[in-house]
Amino acid sequence: MRRGFLLICVLMMLLLAGCGAGDQEAFLEEIRLRYTPDSAFTAKTAVRVELPDRAADYVIDWSYDRGISRLTVAEPEEIAGITVETSDQGLNFLYEDAVLTVDPAGAVLSPLEALPELLFGWSGGIVEDACRDTWEGAEAMAVSYSMERGGRTLHQRVWFDRGRYTPLYAEVYQDDRLTMCCTFLTFQ
Repeated sequence: MRRGFLLICVLMMLLLAGCGAGDQEAFLEEIRLRYTPDSAFTAKTAVRVELPDRAADYVIDWSYDRGISRLTVAEPEEIAGITVETSDQGLNFLYEDAVLTVDPAGAVLSPLEALPELLFGWSGGIVEDACRDTWEGAEAMAVSYSMERGGRTLHQRVWFDRGRYTPLYAEVYQDDRLTMCCTFLTFQ
């Protein structure tokens, strides 16, 4: 009798574990399909950049449309209005009528490059780990990605809303050092 009960318990655990893995794979595939280079979205983000000697906080409006990211600083007020446009062709700083093109091959990932790099991880990064979690009370899937971009290995951990498949929070690591934390205030 005990063995029969134990066998049933083991079979139930295996059955439930299998369902979870399938759900997780389906969730990850949905993320990959939603955030392709041909997708489009807008987001408002609160970004904390971890610098060697201090941290800096920003609010950045991010729009993405078929391969082009446009990021505009909303806060702090002293630099509000500065816009960065990124694509595979490079990085341009825009302010009023001025445009400055920057070499994207720098050794350290800049904060304004980091947000678009998140998207590349979601659509084509290597999934290192994924598990159910919560983020500020919301049911989430926490996913860790790694990818090679421009000779750099980047790691990110992102918490996606389980019902809407939208990002809630992300951390970006370069050379095993936390370089940026991002809270998604809105995402459409």
